[in-house]
Amino acid sequence: MNNNTKINTDTKSKKNNQAFLKELLEDLVRSIKAHEIETKNNLIELENEETAELSLINKLNQRVELFGLEHPYSMQVFNVLGRLYSDRKDFKGMVNLLKRSLQSRIYKLGIDHPETLFTMNKLGRKLAICEEYEEAEQMFRKSLEGFNSLLGADHHITIRCQNDLKRLLKIQSYDSSIK
Repeated sequence: MNNNTKINTDTKSKKNNQAFLKELLEDLVRSIKAHEIETKNNLIELENEETAELSLINKLNQRVELFGLEHPYSMQVFNVLGRLYSDRKDFKGMVNLLKRSLQSRIYKLGIDHPETLFTMNKLGRKLAICEEYEEAEQMFRKSLEGFNSLLGADHHITIRCQNDLKRLLKIQSYDSSIK
């Protein structure tokens, strides 16, 4: 019995080592591919903002496919694209980017995770700027509800979310009184 147990343990150990090496090799291949993509994209001269946007979107899609949206390589490009939209005051571009981020955060972290709730509130702000008030209100209400249960009603983050919702409701009532 002792010999059989030893053989089974050795077999399990070899399988674990093989699985580890396989995972390590796959990570290495993904890393090499990402650096190849980086090198290729660094060689592209950005003639104007449209070219920059298209290049960044392609780079982001490639990295998301290789690593997932939450991976640092993907988030690096995601943040640069966000800054580009912010610099251009392209709120619709920012909304699309935030929606993509929110979907990923809900999937990876869950609906009640603080990062998900922050993204939800940020999306609400951008939607309000784009005058998409109903969707903005939903985002504000969900983030407020989440932070209220997570941090309590008196926490400064919960209060900030509450103020965002109040401002939106004030804007909505003002807009409806004009029409």
